[in-house]
Amino acid sequence: VVLHLFCSRENFTIQLAGNTEGHSRRTQFNILKNIIVNTPRLRLMIPEKSITMSTIENKKRGNLIQAMSGQNTAAAYGDRIGLIWRSDAMASVDESYFNALQAATLDQDQSFILIDSNVDSTDGHVHQLQLEAQADPAMFARHVQYDNFEDFSTSAPTWINREKAKRLEKVLLPAE
Repeated sequence: VVLHLFCSRENFTIQLAGNTEGHSRRTQFNILKNIIVNTPRLRLMIPEKSITMSTIENKKRGNLIQAMSGQNTAAAYGDRIGLIWRSDAMASVDESYFNALQAATLDQDQSFILIDSNVDSTDGHVHQLQLEAQADPAMFARHVQYDNFEDFSTSAPTWINREKAKRLEKVLLPAE
């Protein structure tokens, strides 16, 4: 989704928003960078010199992907952002940076906020978003839950190692 918007829109800024700068770089920026570098067609569109330590530029379209440089609420103002990709929201202890950053999407037509997260506690901020999505047709939330390990084994994504998951099942506490 992120790279599709980056390659198809014009004058479009994408803000990667992890919980720390290192988290943003590790779980968001490096994934996008590796996809670009290892996909011949994308590599033609986005030369390696357009990729720095914290930005990826699509100069032909005037687009920018920028990794978060820390959760400084004061620095969250002033940009015109087309997409915020919020990662692992369940682990955030302070949402003020993300809340401030959302204002930057108001200046862009057809702006988006993409949140990937594990579940959090009942009445946590991710759970609240799931509840709000039920009443707001402009929001979409997809909650995936498995009834038991057998259901997980047959339904979970194929890249998840079932053998390791079976070991973890023995040591993890039951979910809330």
